[in-house]
Amino acid sequence: MKRTKQYITLILMVMSVFHIQAQLPNKAEKLVGKWEYKKGSGSEEFILDADTLKGTASLVDKYGEEVPVENMQIKMVNGNLIYSAEKISADSLEKVDQHIFVAKGKRLKFYNTEDEFVQALKYRVRWFNANKMVLVIYTSDHQKRKLKLNKVD
Repeated sequence: MKRTKQYITLILMVMSVFHIQAQLPNKAEKLVGKWEYKKGSGSEEFILDADTLKGTASLVDKYGEEVPVENMQIKMVNGNLIYSAEKISADSLEKVDQHIFVAKGKRLKFYNTEDEFVQALKYRVRWFNANKMVLVIYTSDHQKRKLKLNKVD
């Protein structure tokens, strides 16, 4: 009986290890929720769908309405986080731009796989205040742009 309990415990531990490896890291899960840009120009909203973090970026138009402009997705693939972004087109006949960014390991700094203006993106949720986040955008002309966001829900 004791041997059976040990065997079952070992199986459960092995299964949990494989389950943990497929999940997103805690850093990525901290992005879940709605985040507004500090200057009120828009927002980013993330939901957790199984092992994928799905998001939508919206901008505020001249009438004060939020208009979705980009769909985003963060997923763990072969031990690395993959960030994909797809522009939302107002015209269904228009070509849709899609960009793929890859992180080294489980960090939330994503590097562009193509030679584009945006070279990298880095999400950083504050250590002591999980309701504040900074999105750093690294451009090809070696500039850094920081966007500050506050969690609203």
